[in-house]
Amino acid sequence: MEMGKRKGIIYLAIIMSMVVTSMKAQDIDKQAHYFAGGFVGAITYNFVYEETQDRNKALLSSIASALLVGTIKEIADSQEQNNYFDGKDLLATGLGGLSIGLTFDLINKKNEKKFYYYLIANK
Repeated sequence: MEMGKRKGIIYLAIIMSMVVTSMKAQDIDKQAHYFAGGFVGAITYNFVYEETQDRNKALLSSIASALLVGTIKEIADSQEQNNYFDGKDLLATGLGGLSIGLTFDLINKKNEKKFYYYLIANK
């Protein structure tokens, strides 16, 4: 496994464990949606960033993929008897993708600055 992917998985594990332990246990369903959005967003962010080295594309892809998966899940739920499309579930999924995407974006921004200063110092 490449170093970037390993770092991404480590970041995901740390961040998601902090998020899950800090959330109240009142609504397990929303927590599950948030976690799923974060998971999908993390995988997408990592993939897009490694392919493009563009933080903005990676962030937008992270959010969009979480919303897409959440929408598909809610549409599938609405097809079941006595179930409906829950906008709050979709929101929780999107927020999971957003929070992980922003966190990874900040980490990559910090690493880019370190790399930039390293290049300048060695010239």
